[in-house]
Amino acid sequence: MIIVKYGGSILNPDGKYSKQAIGFLADLLRQHEDKQFCLVIGGGNICRHAQSVSKSLFEPVLPKDQLPVALDEVGIAVTKINARYLQTVLSERLGKGRVCSQLVTDPTQLPPPGYQVYLATGSLPGHSTDYDMMLLAKTLGAKSAIKISDFPVILDVRPQDFVKEKAKEYNPLPRTTWQRLQDLVGEEWVDGGNYPLDPEAVKVGCELSENNFFLLVGQYSQLPKMVAGEPFVGTRVEG
Repeated sequence: MIIVKYGGSILNPDGKYSKQAIGFLADLLRQHEDKQFCLVIGGGNICRHAQSVSKSLFEPVLPKDQLPVALDEVGIAVTKINARYLQTVLSERLGKGRVCSQLVTDPTQLPPPGYQVYLATGSLPGHSTDYDMMLLAKTLGAKSAIKISDFPVILDVRPQDFVKEKAKEYNPLPRTTWQRLQDLVGEEWVDGGNYPLDPEAVKVGCELSENNFFLLVGQYSQLPKMVAGEPFVGTRVEG
């Protein structure tokens, strides 16, 4: 099983679902019809817009400590909407019986067997779909996972110290260890943090590293090479 964290902003970059991105993905799945895929779908830009609108509605009526959970629930709902849309389109393009009609909404439960493609969503408030991806890897006994990133490679800088205008000044990390990644991202997840990987997800990676689990991180254009096991531009996390 190849697990891929597929960001919502790739699927819907500007308020509309991208025919180009979906076509690219469908072609890739056809080329590897002998492999199984679990695509973990994020919320992306549409999620942030939905949360922004929801915040203005929830703030006057919810206790302050309940607001983050409510906004997380909105985000999870958007991942399900995105996943359902992609599921429908891929079913049409790949043919009957290739795409599981049941969304994977609980990363600790095994999905029904017999399909090439599974769509997974956000699960519980308090963490990102990075964490869901890693829990799925643990549940499925996967040896690796792939995360599509906005940046070409993980940079040697803590997220709280990152300055976009200075991105070229930071050292790239084409290879790094799980412990080094944990040192970079810290121990606690902060909603909206610009992490190369959710800190809670990294903790799961550190646990899985005992079984030689590795993570590939790269931009969307590198996905075919990562799936094929070819050299790619990005970061390999292992050890």
